[in-house]
Amino acid sequence: MKTKERILQETLNLFADNGFEAVSMRDIAGAVGIRESSIYKHYAGKQAILDAIVERATEELEQTLRDLNVPPADVEVSVSQYADMELEKVADICTGALLMQRRNETIAKFRRLLTLEQYRNEELKELFIKIFIERPLSYNEKVFAYLLKAGVLWGESAELMALQFFSPFFMLQYKYQNDDARLEAAFKEHVVCFLREHLNEEGKG
Repeated sequence: MKTKERILQETLNLFADNGFEAVSMRDIAGAVGIRESSIYKHYAGKQAILDAIVERATEELEQTLRDLNVPPADVEVSVSQYADMELEKVADICTGALLMQRRNETIAKFRRLLTLEQYRNEELKELFIKIFIERPLSYNEKVFAYLLKAGVLWGESAELMALQFFSPFFMLQYKYQNDDARLEAAFKEHVVCFLREHLNEEGKG
């Protein structure tokens, strides 16, 4: 593994365990096993490493969603795929997209870093909200808006439905944080039950 990549990985490990502010360039050098001055050959400083971590984690998040064949919400033709899916297939997609945040090492550590820093770093707090709250809520709202318009689901507000649909995932992750099997089963059960409650009689069952 190249030195630049090792710096990135070891820094992410340190940030995830201790937070951004608590980690020094000397700590990073020690973890990588190089001189502190050698880091500056690859990165301008700690903020530059953090920026690279954000870019890497975002890229991996996007790639994982593509690998799971999650339809993009900004294209109505893609979102319409949900109208033709069985509930169990929708549940598999939703569950896979959420579980990958735990199983992908980079994304999991990145989320842990942002979770730690949201209470002391306003910029990282905004990033946490944007990536792990606003983005999925916006996606779900667009999907529900289409399905309501298409008559597949019933409901008064796509925005409210998105909030009701997405919020339990946070609680379930805390409840089953050390049991992936039960967490996956709970995720799927929630998705199927929620959609069944909102299906029109003539909707897809």
